Amino acid sequence: MLDFYRAFSLLRELENKNADALKGWLSAIYQKYIIRYEPGYLNRMAIGKYDMDQLTDIADRMNYLTEYYVSRSYNLPGMMRDLQDETGLSPDCCEYWAEIIDQNYHTLKMNFILEELKEIRRINES
Repeated sequence: MLDFYRAFSLLRELENKNADALKGWLSAIYQKYIIRYEPGYLNRMAIGKYDMDQLTDIADRMNYLTEYYVSRSYNLPGMMRDLQDETGLSPDCCEYWAEIIDQNYHTLKMNFILEELKEIRRINES
Protein backbone atom coordinates (compact mmCIF):
# COMPACT_ATOMS: atom_id res chain seq x y z
CA MET A 1 0.00 0.00 0.00
CA LEU A 2 2.11 2.82 -1.30
CA ASP A 3 -0.65 5.27 -0.36
CA PHE A 4 -0.01 4.58 3.32
CA TYR A 5 3.72 5.03 2.91
CA ARG A 6 3.20 8.40 1.21
CA ALA A 7 0.64 9.51 3.77
CA PHE A 8 3.08 8.84 6.61
CA SER A 9 5.75 11.14 5.16
CA LEU A 10 5.05 13.67 7.94
CA LEU A 11 5.85 11.02 10.54
CA ARG A 12 9.15 10.24 8.84
CA GLU A 13 9.99 13.96 8.79
CA LEU A 14 9.17 14.23 12.50
CA GLU A 15 11.30 11.19 13.26
CA ASN A 16 14.25 12.62 11.33
CA LYS A 17 14.06 15.80 13.42
CA ASN A 18 13.41 14.19 16.81
CA ALA A 19 12.45 10.54 17.33
CA ASP A 20 11.39 11.15 20.94
CA ALA A 21 9.02 13.92 19.83
CA LEU A 22 7.50 11.51 17.29
CA LYS A 23 6.97 8.95 20.04
CA GLY A 24 5.15 11.58 22.10
CA TRP A 25 3.08 12.47 19.06
CA LEU A 26 2.13 8.81 18.48
CA SER A 27 1.22 8.38 22.13
CA ALA A 28 -0.97 11.49 22.10
CA ILE A 29 -2.84 10.37 18.97
CA TYR A 30 -3.52 7.00 20.57
CA GLN A 31 -4.58 8.41 23.93
CA LYS A 32 -6.80 11.17 22.57
CA TYR A 33 -8.05 9.86 19.22
CA ILE A 34 -7.80 6.08 18.88
CA ILE A 35 -8.06 4.41 22.30
CA ARG A 36 -10.19 7.17 23.76
CA TYR A 37 -11.65 10.17 21.99
CA GLU A 38 -11.19 13.78 23.00
CA PRO A 39 -13.38 16.01 20.79
CA GLY A 40 -11.42 18.79 19.14
CA TYR A 41 -8.01 17.36 20.01
CA LEU A 42 -6.80 17.10 16.42
CA ASN A 43 -7.95 20.67 15.76
CA ARG A 44 -5.93 21.94 18.71
CA MET A 45 -2.94 19.83 17.70
CA ALA A 46 -3.03 21.18 14.14
CA ILE A 47 -3.20 24.87 14.99
CA GLY A 48 -0.08 26.56 13.69
CA LYS A 49 1.80 23.27 13.24
CA TYR A 50 0.10 20.95 10.77
CA ASP A 51 -2.39 20.91 7.94
CA MET A 52 -5.66 19.71 9.50
CA ASP A 53 -6.59 17.49 6.54
CA GLN A 54 -3.16 15.84 6.57
CA LEU A 55 -3.29 15.33 10.34
CA THR A 56 -6.76 13.80 10.18
CA ASP A 57 -5.68 11.53 7.32
CA ILE A 58 -2.68 10.30 9.31
CA ALA A 59 -4.75 9.69 12.45
CA ASP A 60 -7.40 7.83 10.44
CA ARG A 61 -4.74 5.68 8.79
CA MET A 62 -3.20 4.95 12.19
CA ASN A 63 -6.65 3.91 13.38
CA TYR A 64 -7.15 1.72 10.30
CA LEU A 65 -3.83 -0.08 10.85
CA THR A 66 -4.66 -0.53 14.53
CA GLU A 67 -8.04 -2.08 13.73
CA TYR A 68 -6.38 -4.28 11.12
CA TYR A 69 -3.82 -5.61 13.61
CA VAL A 70 -6.32 -6.07 16.43
CA SER A 71 -8.98 -7.72 14.27
CA ARG A 72 -6.41 -10.23 13.04
CA SER A 73 -4.73 -10.70 16.44
CA TYR A 74 -1.27 -9.68 15.22
CA ASN A 75 1.53 -10.28 17.67
CA LEU A 76 4.14 -7.66 18.54
CA PRO A 77 6.82 -8.75 16.02
CA GLY A 78 4.20 -8.98 13.26
CA MET A 79 2.97 -5.46 13.94
CA MET A 80 6.51 -4.12 14.04
CA ARG A 81 7.41 -5.63 10.67
CA ASP A 82 4.22 -4.43 9.02
CA LEU A 83 4.55 -0.93 10.49
CA GLN A 84 8.05 -0.68 9.04
CA ASP A 85 6.71 -1.67 5.62
CA GLU A 86 3.71 0.65 5.80
CA THR A 87 5.40 3.71 7.30
CA GLY A 88 9.13 3.59 6.58
CA LEU A 89 9.82 4.52 10.21
CA SER A 90 12.80 3.16 12.12
CA PRO A 91 12.58 -0.18 13.92
CA ASP A 92 12.73 1.71 17.24
CA CYS A 93 9.71 3.91 16.46
CA CYS A 94 7.80 0.97 15.00
CA GLU A 95 8.49 -1.03 18.16
CA TYR A 96 7.22 1.88 20.26
CA TRP A 97 4.07 2.15 18.11
CA ALA A 98 3.45 -1.61 18.25
CA GLU A 99 3.93 -1.59 22.02
CA ILE A 100 1.23 1.08 22.37
CA ILE A 101 -1.15 -1.22 20.52
CA ASP A 102 -0.01 -4.27 22.49
CA GLN A 103 -0.34 -2.53 25.87
CA ASN A 104 -3.88 -1.44 25.01
CA TYR A 105 -4.82 -4.63 23.15
CA HIS A 106 -7.79 -5.63 25.31
CA THR A 107 -9.38 -2.18 25.18
CA LEU A 108 -8.80 -1.96 21.43
CA LYS A 109 -10.19 -5.48 20.91
CA MET A 110 -13.27 -4.62 22.94
CA ASN A 111 -13.77 -1.43 20.90
CA PHE A 112 -13.44 -3.46 17.70
CA ILE A 113 -15.98 -6.05 18.90
CA LEU A 114 -18.44 -3.34 19.90
CA GLU A 115 -18.13 -1.66 16.49
CA GLU A 116 -18.73 -5.00 14.77
CA LEU A 117 -21.82 -5.61 16.92
CA LYS A 118 -23.15 -2.15 16.07
CA GLU A 119 -22.70 -2.92 12.38
CA ILE A 120 -24.53 -6.24 12.73
CA ARG A 121 -27.36 -4.49 14.55
CA ARG A 122 -27.52 -1.77 11.88
CA ILE A 123 -27.74 -4.39 9.13
CA ASN A 124 -30.43 -6.35 10.98
CA GLU A 125 -32.50 -3.21 11.50
CA SER A 126 -32.39 -2.32 7.81
